[in-house]
Formats: sequence, structure tokens, C-alpha cells
Amino acid sequence: PCIYLYIHNTTFSLPGQGSRAAFLLPTGGEIWYNDFRFPHDERRRGNETRWAKAVRAMDSMLPFLKPYRKQLIVGPFFKFVEAVLELMLPTMMSHMIDQGVLLRDTNYIWRMGLAMLICICVGLLSALICQYSASIASQGFGTLLRNALFRKVNGLSLKESEFVGTASLTNRITNDVNNLQQAVAMLIRLVVRAPFLCIGGFVIALISNARLALIVLGGMLLF
Repeated sequence: PCIYLYIHNTTFSLPGQGSRAAFLLPTGGEIWYNDFRFPHDERRRGNETRWAKAVRAMDSMLPFLKPYRKQLIVGPFFKFVEAVLELMLPTMMSHMIDQGVLLRDTNYIWRMGLAMLICICVGLLSALICQYSASIASQGFGTLLRNALFRKVNGLSLKESEFVGTASLTNRITNDVNNLQQAVAMLIRLVVRAPFLCIGGFVIALISNARLALIVLGGMLLF
């Protein structure tokens, strides 16, 4: 029967006798076909779902993120703080207009303006900390992963290298690692910000004006 090897988003089919290949995940062992054994936890079958393949691939990436657990916590936290402050600014502006400008209360305008300025500065600092944490985590993750892949590739035999292909190996070490770096950075920067802005913005709109908020909700459901 045909055996499928799932190697970094690429499926290789081994239908013949005597075929040989090596599994390239840096934390996993090698997979051999025919005259070599298959480690139990590294088999890739044709009937395995894409979700299962994705979960296995993510599990293999986790050891390279462990040295950056601090950045993975600090980054999303400060991004959450930035999102909260960003949602507060329109509400503070509306209060300034309703209670300050309309009532000609200069002291209230100055107080609210100072509060908004503080929110902007704290939000900017939070964004810088998040960006710094995301850069450290993503670049460090990419460095560790690239080094592990390079060591793995250097350990392949000539036949194994010819089977996978020099172009494919080079692509794994360069483009694929860069894509994973960007994925880690985007995970830290957007995993909290995007959903919180959507949900928090709707909640604030609902508090401010329920009828207009229903219009916004209808637009969200349609699009």
C-alpha cells in the first residue's frame, strides 16, 4: 500500500519498494520506509486529517517557544492594555464635548484632555513593549528552529537529500522558517487586540446608544 509522509506542509508518496526518506521535523526522529523502521509517534498516513497534521506540526514547534514564555505572556498583556485605552478615548472625547464644551467648563476640558494625553502615552508605551516582546520571541524562535533544521539536514545521507531535493530543503530552512516567525509575531500582536476591539467596541456602542448598536450588530452579521 501507498504510504504518505507529511513533511512540513508537503506530502510525499512512497509507492515502490526500497524507497527511503527522512522525516525533517527537528524534534522528531527519522521515518524509514521498507528496510528501515517507523518510529510509532512519527508516522504520517494518508487517512490522517489536516487538523491532526496541523496539531502534530504545532506540537513540534512548542519546544522552540518555551525559552520565550515570558514574551508570550507580556506581549499579549500589553496589547490588551493598549486595546482598552484605545476604546476609552472615544468615550472620553464624548464626555469632554457633552460636559465640557457644551457647558463651557474649561477646567473639565483641561482635566479630560490631560487624562486623554496620559492614556495616549500609556497606550504608546504598551504598544512598544508588545512590539519588542513580539520581535524577541519571533526572531529567537526562528533562530532556534533554523539551527535545529540545519543540524537535521546535515545529518541526512546523500540518498535522503536527493529524495527530498536540495531546493525543498533550502525552502524549509529559509521561507518556511520566515513564515513561522511572522506567524508567531502576528499571534502576539493580534490574538488579543482584534477580538477585544470588535467585542469591546460593540459593548461601548451598546452602552452609548442601543439603537445604533443594533445597526452595527446587523452589519456585523451581514458581512
